[in-house]
Amino acid sequence: MPGRSHMRTDALLPTNTGPIATACGDVAVCVGEGSGELQKSKGDFYQLAAMSEPDGSWFCLVGPPTAREPALDPTRPTSERRRRIARLASELSPQRGLSGLKLVDRVCVALRWDARRGELSVRRDHFGRVPLVHREEGRASTASTSVSTRPALITAWRASDTPPPLWQDFLQGRDSRARADFWPGVERVFPGEERRWRAGRWQSVFRPWDERAKASASLRHTRTEEPDQAEHLLQRLVGVLQRHLAEPDPVFAMSGGIDSTTLVALRSERERGVRTASMVSSRHPAFDERARIDALVAHFHTEHRFVDIGSPTLWTPEQADPGWPDLGPQLLWDAPYTRHFLSALRTDAHSAIFGIGADQLLLSLPVLHLEERARVANLSQLTTLMTQASSSRDRLRLLAAKARLSPAIRRWRGGLVDRRPLLFEGWKWDLSMRALERFRRHSGLRFSFPFLDDDLWELGLTLSHRQRRWQGQAKGPLRRALQERIPADLPQQGHHSIFNELTAEGLLRLFGPEGPWGDVLLSANLPGPLLHGEAQRQTLQWLRDGAPWRPTAPATTARYLTSIAMWLHWSRHDARV
Repeated sequence: MPGRSHMRTDALLPTNTGPIATACGDVAVCVGEGSGELQKSKGDFYQLAAMSEPDGSWFCLVGPPTAREPALDPTRPTSERRRRIARLASELSPQRGLSGLKLVDRVCVALRWDARRGELSVRRDHFGRVPLVHREEGRASTASTSVSTRPALITAWRASDTPPPLWQDFLQGRDSRARADFWPGVERVFPGEERRWRAGRWQSVFRPWDERAKASASLRHTRTEEPDQAEHLLQRLVGVLQRHLAEPDPVFAMSGGIDSTTLVALRSERERGVRTASMVSSRHPAFDERARIDALVAHFHTEHRFVDIGSPTLWTPEQADPGWPDLGPQLLWDAPYTRHFLSALRTDAHSAIFGIGADQLLLSLPVLHLEERARVANLSQLTTLMTQASSSRDRLRLLAAKARLSPAIRRWRGGLVDRRPLLFEGWKWDLSMRALERFRRHSGLRFSFPFLDDDLWELGLTLSHRQRRWQGQAKGPLRRALQERIPADLPQQGHHSIFNELTAEGLLRLFGPEGPWGDVLLSANLPGPLLHGEAQRQTLQWLRDGAPWRPTAPATTARYLTSIAMWLHWSRHDARV
């Protein structure tokens, strides 16, 4: 194909195979006999910009008038729109096709027509999916459905001075070199992961794209036997727990979660008369987990104490701020709820042991712990911490933490937005540590956090992210420990469903239309990899459906949502200060 001299730049659509209709997210495109038209979708007429060739192959962009894409702006000159399409086409990658097109606004959809296969291939969306292609034969009432698994426009459009490969090579299947990382039934989400169609559903599997990366990847992600690995962590945890019991009259703050329950289970195996305490609220029924905690106490035979913090005489957020609703207590927020709980423990205990830190240890957040250590580290210790950081960005964060510049940098970069790796773990860490440090200074209780011990973190920092996720779950070792120490009939909380619901509700409150960062959700500046893949698809679909209430675990959900609200409240307060 010598140059691009024979290419026609117009909006003619293929008509030699009958009418075709395809749905791409919220975009509906209809191709009729002899003419093309765009259907109205959700109140917007979508614009079309296309480049076609005599053999029927073409490349187009589809999007609403608000797409801010120059090629879709009907007020611009036609020559300028054509030059914009040519520039976009020159940016394509042969390996990733249209999925690597970074210049197109997210609300646009890129498509190409494969005349030989009779398919309309579309650019993979943000979740790596290829939409369905519906074909209607002779406008019959019954329509057969086919799925396009070919990547869109693998043989990329290039600049005019670089002639592209012949379209005939692509149509006749002689494009194996350009399609080396693709075969039907496989979706590549990001390098190192692909989703294969197995047993009637898509399954995520690990496979490096680059054949040469297989050896190094196998070394990075080599896992020892899971039982030995889990037992090694539990042995370290038992030793750490023994050191934290040096204080007289310790009491375990057992909330019913997997973290605190694991500590109580490990201790009750070696000593009878373990003392535990829990916070309950008679005024907030959704917060009361008395039934589950009673079952744990009966099994472990602990000396338990319930502290009712739902007394109407206690201070509530509604009394302090008339515009702030009383959402219920949260164990670790700075409010008289917690002050009353710790004051009750102080009457017969000298130290309290909490399960805080398991999320940070096992949910791939070592940089938060490294920042805390970098603030008080000397030069040699800081050098060691820099070697433990996994990226140059983390190293800069450690230097900023040492220079006490982290709060100022976060305010300068994002205002109220916490741009650390995981938003929810970030606010839980900030809020918990700030409140407990204040309580430690004023209550007289000594607080112990076994999961934050340096011994465990030295073990955790030597493991890769995949090695930390035993059994496919971040807290696999803790779950295995509880399975061996708790009878099967004891009710267990479904943490995956809890945190799916929690994440969706938190997104709605923070990034929803009425939230303080409602415009962030629709942009590419979402703080950190909050969700991935299927979880992100489910969350966004949940928001589109109007955020229906699904009370999976109301007690845990209410507790965490209260913490989200208070974290948002204190973030606004800190920003004003």
